[in-house]
Amino acid sequence: MKRRQALRNIVVVSAGVVIFPTCKPTEQPISIPVFDNLSIDKTQFDLIDELANILLPLKDVEAPNPEPTNEFILNMVNDCHPIDDCEKYVEGLKEFNDTIQENFNTTFTEIEPEKKLEFLEYLSEIKDEKAPLKFFFDTTLRYTKQHFTGSEYFLTNHLDWKFLPGEYKGCEPI
Repeated sequence: MKRRQALRNIVVVSAGVVIFPTCKPTEQPISIPVFDNLSIDKTQFDLIDELANILLPLKDVEAPNPEPTNEFILNMVNDCHPIDDCEKYVEGLKEFNDTIQENFNTTFTEIEPEKKLEFLEYLSEIKDEKAPLKFFFDTTLRYTKQHFTGSEYFLTNHLDWKFLPGEYKGCEPI
């Protein structure tokens, strides 16, 4: 009888030794959504979010949108544009990073706010509509605005939008 209990204890201890190392808490890597037509990495994903927050700062908005702005932008580009435009968007994003690196010798996140605004004004004044950098900037700006103007906060607080088109008042005197 004691042999059975000893064998059971050995099995329990060995299972514990095997399982215990996997029970330690680890940092979960922050993953980004996968897009079929866009190949971007985490830094580019965060750059689009920062750019959208500079183009339309929403610090005073109390009710956040259920979907982050950068995910909305990338979903719209991925789902609504042809593959050529998706490639052009990613190319414009890379060109955006390269232009920042050439002009400021740093990343976009480390530039002073005044310089960021000057650079964004320069991007808005580019005349070549076919340039990937201009396409990237204009598309990001357009979808940033669309994301905010389609949000519940904007529709209910600024446009007095109601879910139903009118109220039903059944027992009204005529």
